[in-house]
Amino acid sequence: MEHCITILWRIFVMFLLMICGFILSKLGFFDEKTTGKLSSILTKFIIPASIIASFVRKFEASEATDFLFAFGIDMLFFILSALLSSFIFRRKEGTDFRDYRMCSIYVNNAFFAFPLISALFGDYGIFIGSAHLSAMHVFLWTYGIFLYKGKEGISLKSAIINPGLMATLIGTIIFVSSALIPENAMNVLAINSFTSQLGECLYEALNMLKGANTPIAMLIAGAWLEKAGIKKSVTDFSVWKVSFVRMIIIPLILLGIIYFIPISKDIKTVILLGSSAPTAIIAATFSQINEANYVFCTKVITVTTLISAITMPAFVALISLF
Repeated sequence: MEHCITILWRIFVMFLLMICGFILSKLGFFDEKTTGKLSSILTKFIIPASIIASFVRKFEASEATDFLFAFGIDMLFFILSALLSSFIFRRKEGTDFRDYRMCSIYVNNAFFAFPLISALFGDYGIFIGSAHLSAMHVFLWTYGIFLYKGKEGISLKSAIINPGLMATLIGTIIFVSSALIPENAMNVLAINSFTSQLGECLYEALNMLKGANTPIAMLIAGAWLEKAGIKKSVTDFSVWKVSFVRMIIIPLILLGIIYFIPISKDIKTVILLGSSAPTAIIAATFSQINEANYVFCTKVITVTTLISAITMPAFVALISLF
């Protein structure tokens, strides 16, 4: 119950920031070009910095196991989401079934879940949460491309070389190196004032970038809400259908699955928070790049963002009953 109260207050703060973004967009400070550049900075630099910072910790075999367990469950989540969305949103001529599926599968975990996970579990939560982000990026650059371009569009390079996965790989090297480097060598590095100071400066820079994640993400989300038009979004039945699948059905199925998996409640909560986040902005980006109905995706992002204030705390309350 304590987690639910914390999440409600965090969401309230996040919505205050979103209102600021909404107002700034209304006043003309945010246009599509500005939000596009900010989204790119967030995706390519700030979120990866947050992930790397979360890996700067002493190696613990138990934490490494937790991460691998979380990554496996998250991959299962995306596979099941793809299968379910394919079953519900069938391939039909004249429909935007690709956009429906895209909006059902991919979640705004870094924008919405990471700030909440950080508030509840600190760096350990981001460490476990980065498994979800890594799994999503692998699935995004494989199935996401397949969805719009077919098998010919899939590239091993794009599946591996992307900001989220690269940050996780760099973070993993840092995390594992503390176990591989002999203790006496680590002591020498710690004693050396230059290397010690350099390490502290790098870590502080990463933490400062990590601190920018929530405010920038919420300002962008608020600007997107203003551009999409809340009234147009909430009066579209198809938008609600996709939103119901994304925010209710898929997280409920995952909740039923992780109930039977013997892992800690904290890990279950982190996984569920990541999986119950609103539709990812990347869904609209992918749709626009592939000349599909990106306006529809933007509407889904708007509605799922609004209802996440109710659904995300509700799912955490449910898992707290286990």
